[in-house]
Amino acid sequence: MSRKQIKHTLHERKQRGFDLEDIVLRPITMWDVLKHKRMCESSKKILGNYLGWAENIGRWEMKQHLRWISIHTKSTGYYEAYGAFLNEQMMGFITFSPAKDFVGIQICYYTNALYGSMGIGSLLTDVMVQRAFIFNKFQYVELHIDVENIASQRVAEKNGFQAVVDYECAKSGKLGSGKMQVWIKINPDFADSISLDDFRNGNNEYLIPAYHSLNAAVAAISALRGLAEIMSGFKH
Repeated sequence: MSRKQIKHTLHERKQRGFDLEDIVLRPITMWDVLKHKRMCESSKKILGNYLGWAENIGRWEMKQHLRWISIHTKSTGYYEAYGAFLNEQMMGFITFSPAKDFVGIQICYYTNALYGSMGIGSLLTDVMVQRAFIFNKFQYVELHIDVENIASQRVAEKNGFQAVVDYECAKSGKLGSGKMQVWIKINPDFADSISLDDFRNGNNEYLIPAYHSLNAAVAAISALRGLAEIMSGFKH
């Protein structure tokens, strides 16, 4: 597709937004390093607003992008990293991360600023939520969002998440407040055994049946191992 055709395609999408037929969502490979670098360069003014690790991403050299992508290509199982592409241009980057406990999972993502307000974040979140519920059988999905990050809150609301818990942490990003909210969406298949009030009230009784499941125990070990690999492989 020519550059002129790509610009025409983007103009059309700005009029109506994106849907699944427009993009390719696939696991990240080392061949995507340059695409990631270009996405970050076009998004450098906003990417570090609420992501501490990305505050200086506009000054990253190729070796830093190589290291970042290399870490995520080594993540396997639930924690495989995905890229969203339009004609091989990277539109977004999204992964699963460990949640509060092993019956749930957290979604983390960032998108290309060139596609702001075009529904990319909402679309990617929806796809990963359905993957978590249908294929991985997680009981809930959580998002961690800075209270000042209105754009991400809108994505959460659009995808049926609700804020349940506030907590404080170190400020992350140039605009980070250090005040975070956990947003939860419960798998409808588990609506009889877990509720939003369980999170609001700190009730963990829904975990009791899961502890008796061998598969759940294996998932817990995999979650901790995956997190350890990511944390040990990347240094700011």
